[in-house]
Amino acid sequence: MTIGAVPGIPVRGTIRSVNLQTGIALVSLTLSQSNTTYPVKIPAGWMGPRGQISAGYPERGTSIFMVLGQGNEWIFINYDQPDTNSLYEVNGLRTVSYLSKFKPGRWVTLIENDIGFIIDPKEGIIEGDSIQFTQSDPVNGIFSTRFLQQMHFTDAHREVTGKVLRDVDANRSRGLSDSALSGHGYNKTLKSIGLDPRTEPSISPSSIRNPALTESRAIYSEFINTFNYTNDKDEARIYGGEDVSGPLPYQRRKSRADTLSLSLDYPNYLIETVIGTVVDLYGNILDINKAILPNGIIDSLSLRKSEEDNDKVFLKLREQQRKSIAYHFELNARKPGLEDSLPDYTNTDDYARSRSRLNVDIDKEGQFKINIPSSSETGNIPLLVRAENFSNIKGSENNENRGSFVRNATNNTDIFLESFGVGVVSLKSNEKSLKSFSAPTDRKTGEVIKLGTAFHDISNVLFLHKFDKPYEGTGGYKDSLLNKIEAVTDVISSEIIVSGDGANAGGRSGTLSLDGFLSLNIGANTVDRQSLWLDTAGGIVASIGRDRFDRSVSASLDGDMYIEIGGSAITKDSRFSNLNNSTMRDGVVDIRILNSGSFHTIRIDKEGIKIHTPQRIDIVSEGEMRFKSVNSNMYFDAENIYMYSSNNPRLVLRANEGAPRTI
Repeated sequence: MTIGAVPGIPVRGTIRSVNLQTGIALVSLTLSQSNTTYPVKIPAGWMGPRGQISAGYPERGTSIFMVLGQGNEWIFINYDQPDTNSLYEVNGLRTVSYLSKFKPGRWVTLIENDIGFIIDPKEGIIEGDSIQFTQSDPVNGIFSTRFLQQMHFTDAHREVTGKVLRDVDANRSRGLSDSALSGHGYNKTLKSIGLDPRTEPSISPSSIRNPALTESRAIYSEFINTFNYTNDKDEARIYGGEDVSGPLPYQRRKSRADTLSLSLDYPNYLIETVIGTVVDLYGNILDINKAILPNGIIDSLSLRKSEEDNDKVFLKLREQQRKSIAYHFELNARKPGLEDSLPDYTNTDDYARSRSRLNVDIDKEGQFKINIPSSSETGNIPLLVRAENFSNIKGSENNENRGSFVRNATNNTDIFLESFGVGVVSLKSNEKSLKSFSAPTDRKTGEVIKLGTAFHDISNVLFLHKFDKPYEGTGGYKDSLLNKIEAVTDVISSEIIVSGDGANAGGRSGTLSLDGFLSLNIGANTVDRQSLWLDTAGGIVASIGRDRFDRSVSASLDGDMYIEIGGSAITKDSRFSNLNNSTMRDGVVDIRILNSGSFHTIRIDKEGIKIHTPQRIDIVSEGEMRFKSVNSNMYFDAENIYMYSSNNPRLVLRANEGAPRTI
């Protein structure tokens, strides 16, 4: 039979079919008039003896070179070079010659739609197409990616960066035909959200300009995702030996389009961050309160329905867009009492504190909103400490091995603490097994670290108010009504129970310690021209130092000062329900000023006003002065009482020297 060439000379053939099970391609000879096909082992660029391979699928119609070898076996030699004029499509937009990819020293693997793999001595490794690609460039020390969307999934987190895509339409195949978490095909079922979220966004200028919004959104887990942690209630049952398995409905958290769903129903979602524009699950743009903005919902803010020109609609949309959230951070704060139950969304007791999470939101005008939850009764007590690791401490001794790793073989403790400031409050555990963990130990003194403040002994606040009968001593005035005032005992509690029965360490939202100066400037709102609303659920204890001018507070007020003292306390906090919060309480102002070893007192209470000083009192009026007692007597009591001018005073004698003197 004539085959068109002398046996042993390479001939052209065309692949007619491929059998992947046998690894054989059936090839017809190009110059043969016969339809006969010959078996050839699947062509590959390279194969190794242990199953290694670098190849592509040998498609039907591909031209190859082969030769008839020993034992009449047809052997693949090489692929035939395509026509130098052959073109291929680039994303369906244009066609180019494959030869445009070739450069000296470069290795190219190219398939359809401009997708390829290039190794270049000057540009490094490039994967992708001409528009979207990853480039690893060791020559310039750069690793870069350029894609419309990037997704990153690990056992600890998920991250999606690109245009905002939401699963807003009915989708019966969701999570079935393709992974709704990481599958690329899932993108085809998602809707892009634009400036007008109800109108299909345009990638480039079109009849309706509606740019798609972007986001960089990440969710971080507490435990590895493959463990499939459920919730604390069900996990406790599993640890107890119960079988809580069973089919579950489709979980919204299985979708990468899920957002703003942190809840202790699913506590493994620990932290969520969003940068760009915050859009909810249904494609609504949210303001700083997480309320839905009217973009695309009302006709006047719709690029499709508004009767106004689109330039005016655009400006209105942009005005609303300034209210949207540009940055969102949320911590799914752990809450006590949920180990054997789930959140009750109908419970609004205690200001719904049981559902409070840490939120930081910043809108596109730069306004921020922060919510910080309070700690539980067995939560952390933030102490004023400095922390150093074992290697630094040991390595610094005798200036040897600084920076080296030094193992603590004694107890495997790496971080050591030292306190600063003035600690005055002891931390105590009522649970025996935790007593040694109630508070850390100072690495220098070996003593348990106490809670306090940095610069003053906070327990000494109101020191002058702690004297019992302060004016009864030698040289004082034992008949003073101020001696009947009950002395202040403790300003703060000297002990906190951090665990076990009676634990009361809760209600803390943070500790802010600034080593240096803080300058705070606060603007004013428009409606009231007010700069600060301060609402505290409890009292304030403060100890303020002095400057180099011996001044502790220097204040200049442009306007009037109104202070109201006394009244009722808050009544909606169950922790203090045993206190008489609703009763109106008489206010007290008691000012004591230290001076020359003694102190002046000005006290205003329900009995009136009392003023006491160990020195003198001058009251001068450049206008009229009036002393009047409406319903009782007026007493002037002194060793000598002088009337009129001090230049020529008139002495008023006592009427009865033996009469008792009282105030």
